[in-house]
Amino acid sequence: MRTDQEYMPELYTEREVTKSRKRNRWLGRVEGAGGVIAAGMVWNLLGWIPTVLVLAVVGYVVWKLVAKPKPGIEE
Repeated sequence: MRTDQEYMPELYTEREVTKSRKRNRWLGRVEGAGGVIAAGMVWNLLGWIPTVLVLAVVGYVVWKLVAKPKPGIEE
């Protein structure tokens, strides 16, 4: 019995696949570092107090959406 892999043409060599994976891994790291730097810049522009307040409100809303009500307490 033949598998689908046997019908597929060999498009890329193992070396090309490995090289592409390594390149994309580094690209992901660079993008992640850029995201951290951008978040830090926004953090500095906004200041600590407004940022903490926004995070607290977002955290409270997420907690209310995720938390299950305790039995016996009706809202």
